Amino acid sequence: AALASTAVARDTSAEAHLEALAQARPGVGLILGRRAPTAGGRVVRLGRVARRLLRALPGPVVIVPPDLDPATLGDGPVIATTDARDDSLPACRFAVALARALGRSALLVHVVPTPDVWIHEAVMLPPEQVFGRLQAEGEAVLARWAQRHELDALERFVDVGGVVHGVEAIAQARNAPLIVCGSRQLGAIPRFFAGSVASELAASSRLPVAVIPHDYKDRRNAEAAS
Repeated sequence: AALASTAVARDTSAEAHLEALAQARPGVGLILGRRAPTAGGRVVRLGRVARRLLRALPGPVVIVPPDLDPATLGDGPVIATTDARDDSLPACRFAVALARALGRSALLVHVVPTPDVWIHEAVMLPPEQVFGRLQAEGEAVLARWAQRHELDALERFVDVGGVVHGVEAIAQARNAPLIVCGSRQLGAIPRFFAGSVASELAASSRLPVAVIPHDYKDRRNAEAAS
């Protein structure tokens, strides 16, 4: 489809200009191209503008891989990722609304990371028993979280292992067109130690990845009240 309009701006900082545009209209998102294609071994996969906007997150930011062929986008569900914390709720509701607008379903995905402490405590247990326990606990946690937030009608999927790999694997298996995730907007020090699942997904996924601010609902409400 043709663009409704185009604009060219001169500014000292592309990311500052885009951030100001998004902040002026809190309900508006940004779509950015990723620097590196899905295949290949490039270390820097997100450009400077994309990295800074994902840190600032002035609104929903969608990162699109440069080698994406729109004709190959799947006809499966929109992937709504959650760590079963409340700061991922705006992302899940965004995914549900987007899926409804696209005539798709939404799949609620929770990947339980494998904590090192579990492995040490359960060193005498068979690995399948350890993973089975984590799987069962993850399913119970996600079911309670979904029910508490009236998302229990959604199909749910729980896996155990690396979060980024797990999300990408289920997205590919279900022929998803898009992955939606939230962001706690970690500071520099927490980001260094814990990393950012949202940024890692945006940097590596073969699908578009939408990153939603944890306070997105509050921003929309403020916009509606103004």
